[in-house]
Amino acid sequence: LVSLSNASARLTSGLSRSGLSKIAVADAILDKVALIASCYKIPGMGRKSVRELEWLLAECSKDLPSVAQESDQAKLANVELTGELLNSIATCFDDITLEQICEYCAVSVRLTNGILNSQYRKASLGELLLDWQKTRQEMAELQNLGRTSLSDLSRICSELISKFLVAANIEKELAEAAAAFVLSRAHISNENSRLLIDALQDQVNFKISDIAVSDILSPDTITRMLLSELKERPREIIERRYGIDQNKAETLEQIGTDYKVTRERIRQIEKKALNAASISAKLLPVRESLVAFGNQIWNLLGGEKGYLTQIDIKNFNGLPANFAFLLDVAGITIEDWLDAFSNRWEYGWCVKEIDLLELDATAVSIIADLQGKLLPRPCPVVGGPCEINLAAVVVELKLRKQLYGGYILEANAGSRFAKRVVELHNLFGSNARPIDATELAERFASEKRRQAISARYITMVMSRNPHLFLEGDDAQWFGIGSTSGLSSAFELEFALPSSLEGAEDDETFTMAGFLQVLLERTGPMKFTDIVNEAKKTLPSDRAIASVGPTLLMGREVFERVLPGVYGLRKTKLSVQQLLNRPPNYLVNEYQARLFALGRRAGEPWGAFGLWTPAAEYVLCAWAKKHSHSALFESLLTIASIEEWPIAHDEKVEWKELIGTRAGKFHLHFEPRPDTGYALPNIKRLLASCLQTKATGKFNWILGNRILNRTADAHVSAGLVALMNALGALHFDPSSNWQMPQHAGQRLDEITNRLEEALHGRGELDWQSPVGLQLLEEAKERGVSMEGWINHRLMISMLNDYANPNAISDHEEESDLDKLLLEFRQGTEASMFDKMLDELASSDDLSGNF
Repeated sequence: LVSLSNASARLTSGLSRSGLSKIAVADAILDKVALIASCYKIPGMGRKSVRELEWLLAECSKDLPSVAQESDQAKLANVELTGELLNSIATCFDDITLEQICEYCAVSVRLTNGILNSQYRKASLGELLLDWQKTRQEMAELQNLGRTSLSDLSRICSELISKFLVAANIEKELAEAAAAFVLSRAHISNENSRLLIDALQDQVNFKISDIAVSDILSPDTITRMLLSELKERPREIIERRYGIDQNKAETLEQIGTDYKVTRERIRQIEKKALNAASISAKLLPVRESLVAFGNQIWNLLGGEKGYLTQIDIKNFNGLPANFAFLLDVAGITIEDWLDAFSNRWEYGWCVKEIDLLELDATAVSIIADLQGKLLPRPCPVVGGPCEINLAAVVVELKLRKQLYGGYILEANAGSRFAKRVVELHNLFGSNARPIDATELAERFASEKRRQAISARYITMVMSRNPHLFLEGDDAQWFGIGSTSGLSSAFELEFALPSSLEGAEDDETFTMAGFLQVLLERTGPMKFTDIVNEAKKTLPSDRAIASVGPTLLMGREVFERVLPGVYGLRKTKLSVQQLLNRPPNYLVNEYQARLFALGRRAGEPWGAFGLWTPAAEYVLCAWAKKHSHSALFESLLTIASIEEWPIAHDEKVEWKELIGTRAGKFHLHFEPRPDTGYALPNIKRLLASCLQTKATGKFNWILGNRILNRTADAHVSAGLVALMNALGALHFDPSSNWQMPQHAGQRLDEITNRLEEALHGRGELDWQSPVGLQLLEEAKERGVSMEGWINHRLMISMLNDYANPNAISDHEEESDLDKLLLEFRQGTEASMFDKMLDELASSDDLSGNF
């Protein structure tokens, strides 16, 4: 009516700000007194505006004679009905206080402080609604509660009343009319009054939770609901700060530039908008939504494995925009969310599907297995009905270690070197065969097309982890505690090697280049000659001591073709070259003697590069003309003529010669008591057992290589005797220490005990529990053995476990060896070797020489 009548601006503005604007004209005419009283309560409406409204209604009443002639009795009945309606509505809000309204509604700070600091803080909204106009007048007298704050309070209460009535299944328009009636005493028809009274007759008092959303909504939906309640600029700032519906989040500086304000002003607007959204979020299932739709976030954090560590959370950034916004709005940290979404266990979280009792039991088992043992090491695989690897959960969350490729590493051992250890150890699998560093380097490079690393680097890695790797024969290595199937059960992620891994240091690189050029020019040389040449040729600042390590570790380039003789792998002699022109470094009494001893002991073809059937023929042919009879006959005794690369007729001639000259091996000698029965390092004993386990046999020359001694040293006699006494080798009383040895019945038992001790501690010595036990067992068994073992010397050796002079891995040659070497260097080699062979073949030679 007011709009169509072109009423004054004051009347139009006043009515539009109040609840009177929605009153029907007929209802207004029916109760004109109440209408006029309500008009005077509207700010800005005076007598002139009220008279203007009365004139408009009077003009309309001409068309409504029945309304104008309503009886006084009907008016009285309407007053009674409106009183009943007011009481019905107010009673429903008796359990809601103004304090709750301040907590759950977007109330300004000024209004909140004013209410919370007044006697109205705990006041029931129902009581206040019975005479809202009086309540507003009383609150207006309080400090900090002005007309603007009270108008906001009326607006908020009007919205709340409408929401509660709608929640009670009352139509929205009727609910809004009821709110206007209660707060502004706006007219309401008798029909609507009766509908409201009937609807609220059995209504239980409202609680603030009645208007909360109970349905679980998606985070996107809740985000849109919260943003829709913000004004345009705060909403845009929030969207840009979190990156909602855009590619990425923006900084305060970027947003401030667009709005031409400071970054501090943007921060203030953002904070105010977040506070407003946080209040609205209290009536929305934000926390429940984040938990119900949290799988994506869990997987983004790294939870596909079934658990998360504190490090996973610390190192992650980039939560989805909606998720990050709702976390801030609800005041929830990522840790709080994880506590609700999953199970907190020890130092992290695991999925709720995991049985925590089973997890605790797994932890007890793994901790017991790792007690006092070195890392890295294979993780015990624990099965269970859960698809999640429980062992991984225990290692990461309880032990705070790292699990990589099925191995447990120290927590801070995520470096490339620590992972190299795992990758190399995994190459061994459960294979008992020893592998040299060169083969390991080739196998390592072939895995997943990785960049190659040097054998020298691999040797360094293995040397630093004695609980996982043990050197055996001639730079060959065993994997200690290797587990089969790890490479298939766990996918290894091999990182590219660093520059250190692929290159040698300057000194070794120069030495390797020098040695390669030297051997290309001269062919294979004795080690002593190589050292002498290095002394004469290399600059004084180069370490001569690196010659030996370079030759041993550069096995992809260098080869030990004979005991004490080194050459290049790429310049091997062909069979025809060897037969036509035998090299001097091969055809001499020293090499012939070592070859005879080695083959008699059971050394296989290829134990050294030139220990071949062709070389055997060459040595026999040379010894027939140039050697003494003892050496020649010894060579014939071990000869394998059928394998020689010669004509059949010549083989027949040699077989006839064997029939007349062979049959007795003259080079046997008793071990020297000062060095022959010396207690070996216990780790060398384990290496010897592993070597025997891999091939089923053992011999004293192989033992010398494992002990890092010269091929014909006497020190391996004690090792062979000890292994026989323990039962690791099968004892043959009719044999002797220089004959082939075979695996004994207790080999696996002895090996497993030693391997388990070394794998756990990384150290192994004779004074350890397993060492003392083995010594006692060797004493008990050894004294009862009849045959070639010298019981007195062996018992003396076993009692000498605490002697610091016992053999170590890097022990130098004995004094006698040094004297013999000095004497040999000053004597013609052939004459010296002939003298030793003659002494060794003498039947009455004392073993004390």
